[in-house]
Amino acid sequence: MATQWMKAARAAGVVVVLTGLAACGSTSGSTTGAAGATKSSAASQDAVAGMDHGSTAAADPMAGMHAMDGMEATIGDGTKATENGFTLSVKSPPTSVGRQQIQLLVAGPDGMAVTDAKIEQTKKMHLIVVRSDLSGYQHVHPELAADGTWSVEADLTSPGRWHLIADVTPIAGAATPARVALGLDLAVPGTSAADTPLPAVAKAASADGYDVVLDGGLATASEQTLTFTISKGGSLATGITEYLGTGGHLVALQQGTLGYTHLHSGTAPGPELTFTARAPKAGRYRLFLQFATGATVHTAEFTVDVA
Repeated sequence: MATQWMKAARAAGVVVVLTGLAACGSTSGSTTGAAGATKSSAASQDAVAGMDHGSTAAADPMAGMHAMDGMEATIGDGTKATENGFTLSVKSPPTSVGRQQIQLLVAGPDGMAVTDAKIEQTKKMHLIVVRSDLSGYQHVHPELAADGTWSVEADLTSPGRWHLIADVTPIAGAATPARVALGLDLAVPGTSAADTPLPAVAKAASADGYDVVLDGGLATASEQTLTFTISKGGSLATGITEYLGTGGHLVALQQGTLGYTHLHSGTAPGPELTFTARAPKAGRYRLFLQFATGATVHTAEFTVDVA
């Protein structure tokens, strides 16, 4: 049963929509945020998580753009390296399997490296790293150097195609900053293993000893409420804390296209986190729910179908 604060949040009209691309809340300023929490979930290697968005078909120039009250619109779904005049590139391709530093550049419309970005959810860039079969999910936060190089460590655990999605609001010249989701592929050398089959559709998952149950589902035609109930040892979990400025984060990646959508909970930190969402299009999706207990971030993963 929903708690009183959950009912109050719903009554207040807290809604986050997954059409094309749902924009995350932003924090003003342009200095680099704090390091963040320590990640313990096997699903991700980063110290802090909590990132962005997704979009619809390219035929519509407005596809992938959506804004909520108090939130910025985000352009793109992370499937293209260039959006809104900005282009993501990798400085040097990976040379082996394993944990290694990744260095990225974001070039502006003038072709020059962007050297500043707006802080969104306490970070200048949120980066998703995932294998093409949606395994090996990581949500990391690169650091920006004065020359425009973004650097972060990630664990490329197997050979094959990996995909990077950078969620960033570049600051370049006199242009009004706009949040973009840029994506590119990395080829990790070696004999590529067969793709890991996506786990079956399920409404329950576990993460670091926590049990998480999903109530609700995604649809393309109308907004649907997704409520995640978190328990431990048979009782509602306690000690859940704010994570990157919100109660929790939900990233949806579509199987095949790797189209990206990122949501933040409309509720306060607690054992029930609610999102209201509509999928950009039909298909199978992998949902990555992240919540925190103190300095530890937990990731629960779900497979869902959208008719």
